[in-house]
Amino acid sequence: MSGSSVDAEDRVWFFRKGPDPVQVYTADGDFVRSWGKGLFVNPHHLRIDYEGNIWVADFGLHVVQKFTPDGKLLKTLGVRGERVRDESHFDMPTDMAITPSGDVFVTDGYGGGSQRVVHLNKDGKVVKSFGGAGTKPDQFVPVSKQ
Repeated sequence: MSGSSVDAEDRVWFFRKGPDPVQVYTADGDFVRSWGKGLFVNPHHLRIDYEGNIWVADFGLHVVQKFTPDGKLLKTLGVRGERVRDESHFDMPTDMAITPSGDVFVTDGYGGGSQRVVHLNKDGKVVKSFGGAGTKPDQFVPVSKQ
């Protein structure tokens, strides 16, 4: 399993590799539904925003996506399948945090080199990015490849 979260109705959401990547269960463990077959390459994390939408990071496709709870795609941040480090692309994003106003902060750079946080407004426009690979202030330690 890659990511998990709990929604306002205490349902437990899982995001994982496999034929049913997004799975939902009651707090008692009863299966509710699944969706997303064929949509993801390397699922990494799942978050639920203040409106109940589902956000996922797929570091294999280099995107962060926003879905309805039933799996309808609402928004894609980054360009699907394009691994680039600039204002419209990600380089293996891993996680995101969504503010009550809809801004999104994406951790990016799992592939090495860019270790950054990208701040996007509710419309998906980059506000700024910060960080970089390293051990100095405002830098993030790269993931070691062992």
